[in-house]
Amino acid sequence: MALDRDKQIYLAGGLLAVAMFAGGMSAWFGGDVEKLPLRQLPQAPAPEETITRELRYGAEYYKALLVEDARKYGVSAPDPKGLAQPFALFVEFTGRQRLQARKEGGLDTKHLKITLEVTKEWAQAPGGGFTTEHAVVRIANKTDMYLAYRVVTEPSDVRRCLNKGDIPQNAIALTPQEEIARTECTIDPTTAIYVVTVEVMEIPALSYHYLCRLRPIVLLHEDRVTAGHQAGRGKPCDPIAWADIKAGAEAKQVDWADVVDFYARHSCDEYTFFRGYKFSIAPLPRLPVLPRR
Repeated sequence: MALDRDKQIYLAGGLLAVAMFAGGMSAWFGGDVEKLPLRQLPQAPAPEETITRELRYGAEYYKALLVEDARKYGVSAPDPKGLAQPFALFVEFTGRQRLQARKEGGLDTKHLKITLEVTKEWAQAPGGGFTTEHAVVRIANKTDMYLAYRVVTEPSDVRRCLNKGDIPQNAIALTPQEEIARTECTIDPTTAIYVVTVEVMEIPALSYHYLCRLRPIVLLHEDRVTAGHQAGRGKPCDPIAWADIKAGAEAKQVDWADVVDFYARHSCDEYTFFRGYKFSIAPLPRLPVLPRR
């Protein structure tokens, strides 16, 4: 059907406008309009990023994680409801008791036997290493339970501890009937070692493995007596919450029992301690525990 004159003029004008626009764009971009870069679409997230917060903190994911971790460590998988029950916590000594390197010179508590002996160990000095006498504290688990523990000591002269050697040990937790030895300081006739605090928490077998992957400093242990710590099975974990834990401890808002209680229930591969979490004295309403927003 033939177009009337007005429509022909209108169509011609439209085509001319399109041609002028294309020509102008070509001139503006140097004749390479067809080479303009295409917008890049966002890349798909990495597989590990597809696990949403809701899934990670879901009951089914947590239960499956307990089963898988228990299989990996060769222990029984705890039931989430059982793991949500309060752990038994004991502050077994506070004070200042000197340890003596003799038969009756130790400290016995409900769970631990703590003794002192003097042995020759390798020490460090600016000119090189040498063997010298060390005060070595032995800590024995007297029970058939897995224990997280903290034995805080004070030397009479901390300067004698700066170049001491270290003995491989588990500075965080003990298996049933296990005994560890740790160096305190090099000694002279005036050196004294005092016990000031003994804390113990009874934990399940899987919790033992969870805790042992942490670095002792994360659980507020003193580096002087834990430098020989040997991590458990699996590579050591470095939770990103350390700065928050340290700040909370300095503000008297976070204690050893709080951090131990959290990581005894939560794998450090998946969950991170948050300030506000406290040692549980009642059954937890859910696991894993949701961080406060």
